[in-house]
Amino acid sequence: MAFGALRKEVAEKYGEFLRAQHFRETYYDYSEKSFGNEILDFNNNNKTTIRFVRDRSQVLIDLKNGDTPYQPIHVLLAQLGLFASEPPSDWTPQHGWLFGAEYLISEWPRLVALLP
Repeated sequence: MAFGALRKEVAEKYGEFLRAQHFRETYYDYSEKSFGNEILDFNNNNKTTIRFVRDRSQVLIDLKNGDTPYQPIHVLLAQLGLFASEPPSDWTPQHGWLFGAEYLISEWPRLVALLP
């Protein structure tokens, strides 16, 4: 992947949502040595952080409040009862986005309520 590719994908997929929730980019890292892996963090007023991680061309999403540890989105969605803790065996990622990414916007209030 090219430098900044994750930024472009996040802007296309979540830009409007991030602006509406008052998130701003707070961290970015690109590692050419690690096959183009990227980390991109957004924070809203030092409370909630959304982390997008591109690892081997797949994108993961983690959430946290304050200084608490990151929680993978698929684990939080399992706590909401939307599905089991692992994706169904027939599920395949769309454009590299891993299971749960499509729920970030639709389940946002419920996801945030689960964070410590």
